[in-house]
Amino acid sequence: MQLKQLKDSLWSAADKLRVDSGLKANEYATPILGLIFLRFACIRYNGYKGEIEAEFQKQQNSRKPQTLVNYTAIFISLVFDNDKGTSL
Repeated sequence: MQLKQLKDSLWSAADKLRVDSGLKANEYATPILGLIFLRFACIRYNGYKGEIEAEFQKQQNSRKPQTLVNYTAIFISLVFDNDKGTSL
């Protein structure tokens, strides 16, 4: 039953996008792919969040400490670069 509900919900969202968004059929990809990428990035970040915070705490006593936001951005760019897109 849950699979049918998911399918119905996805089709309902797709219908709403077609009717209410004002987008042409060839313009759907931009918002949809953006949402998919944001979900991927969120999952990826949550997988490394503990490691990021631990590394951040270790470097806080250095001569040039980073903010957590800057440190997270640097760390994630390294993770994505090392991955070479294999999990996309």
